Amino acid sequence: MHPPLIYPTILRMHPWFGQPEEELLPGRPEDYRVEQQAKDWFVVRDPGGQVVHSGLGPVQILAARDV
Repeated sequence: MHPPLIYPTILRMHPWFGQPEEELLPGRPEDYRVEQQAKDWFVVRDPGGQVVHSGLGPVQILAARDV
């Protein structure tokens, strides 16, 4: 049996130069909220409502086990 992942969530951001940027996040993917603020601008909030990303999109919240 494997120990639980400390950072089980991946925030995949808008690609730069053809490569997507990714950031590891603690907590479950379903605990994060993606808000579209404008046509191409997205904000991602953590379970406490703090902004963890604000920028060009689209963005994705993914389970690390699925990547």
